[in-house]
Amino acid sequence: MFIRVNFILWLCCYYSIALVAQTQQMRSIAKFDTQYTLTDANGLPFNRSVLGVEGFPYVFADFKYGNIHLRNGKVTNSIPLQLDLVSHQVHFVSATKEIGIMNGDFIKQISISDTNQLVVRDYIFRTGFPAIDKHKENEFYHVLSEGRIMLIKSMNKSIETNKNEFSGEIVKEFALKEDYYFIADGVIKRLKKDKDFLLNIMSDKRVKINEYMNLNKGSFKNEEYLINLFMYYNSN
Repeated sequence: MFIRVNFILWLCCYYSIALVAQTQQMRSIAKFDTQYTLTDANGLPFNRSVLGVEGFPYVFADFKYGNIHLRNGKVTNSIPLQLDLVSHQVHFVSATKEIGIMNGDFIKQISISDTNQLVVRDYIFRTGFPAIDKHKENEFYHVLSEGRIMLIKSMNKSIETNKNEFSGEIVKEFALKEDYYFIADGVIKRLKKDKDFLLNIMSDKRVKINEYMNLNKGSFKNEEYLINLFMYYNSN
């Protein structure tokens, strides 16, 4: 299902200045030496390749269909897109198979459907959270659980240079760094993945949460376990 042409026309009008600047940036891409190949059998672009660097800067290796929610309330569904974890910009494919770029200043949220799993899984990435550590308000966070206490994850990629101890070969690759945060009463704080810390932030339901932990043994460093724990808290 292709995106509607009127979205592109509207987008060009509404964000003409921003898109022109970002399109020029896309064409030059001063940060990296890049190539975009638009010869996919489904009309989708192959992932951006960075010469001399292993891996990819995106969340996923390939473009996937998703939805874009703009800050002005406009929503566009079923558009091929990717989230660049180096620049924290959304790359999307227009009806003419051209790639556009927008950052978190214009986008409130994107949702990406991963169809490579047995069950289709939707990933939500959202901006607008309070700045913390080195993260800005226009950066995208992966939303893991919503409710009274929200669990979110910061995902950032950077190029690291490593030397092979045996061959001496210098290898450059995209390295992913993840940090977990929680938001309660509008305040964002870094999450510590240990039992006492989690019991303290969920102290209003301490007995129930402690019982859940005892009945459902798992590692607090495991993301799925944390998600299930927060979902249990937020649903009880």
